[in-house]
Amino acid sequence: MSFRIEEKSVIDKIELVNFRRFMNTYGKILYPKRTIESLYFDNRSFDSYFDSEEGVLPRKKIRIRNYPYSNINELFLENKTSSIEGRYKTSVRIDDLKYTKYKSHLMDDYYGLVFPKSIITYEREYFIINNFRVTLDTNIRYKSFNGSSIYNDHNIVIEIKAPVDIDLNFLQNLIQYPRSRFSKYSNSITFLNLV
Repeated sequence: MSFRIEEKSVIDKIELVNFRRFMNTYGKILYPKRTIESLYFDNRSFDSYFDSEEGVLPRKKIRIRNYPYSNINELFLENKTSSIEGRYKTSVRIDDLKYTKYKSHLMDDYYGLVFPKSIITYEREYFIINNFRVTLDTNIRYKSFNGSSIYNDHNIVIEIKAPVDIDLNFLQNLIQYPRSRFSKYSNSITFLNLV
């Protein structure tokens, strides 16, 4: 497993223009822009949500990710863990049969029996600068798994992914937007009033 730092910044539309100009000058596109869809899971007590809100370590988020509207016709069961040492993600490709089964529930070694709670879609752009991956997320949309509630989040999120041994001042000087906490999963539960 490879730990990493993940720093996020929430920007507005004016800052977005400046960010794109900066990346066009100093960075480069890593992958084409694509839509991401993630189905997030939690137990009946919403322990993953509350752990995230309270900043508990260790904690994790469980999701099934796919890339609709692209030539990547694959599904991935992912566990995104936050610990004292840093963050890491495990990802396992699953088939349609498992996906159908997991849409009723799945068993997690940390949270126990978990169920689908929300579906989150957004557009992601991928950049690289100074060997660090930077992503830009726009058009974020939260939907309850049962489909009765939808919320469009107008935030624009930059995320920097770097090795844990990097100098944080260097990262701040490289991309000079204030850092903030931003969890799509937590926001989906909050804005959709699922708890």
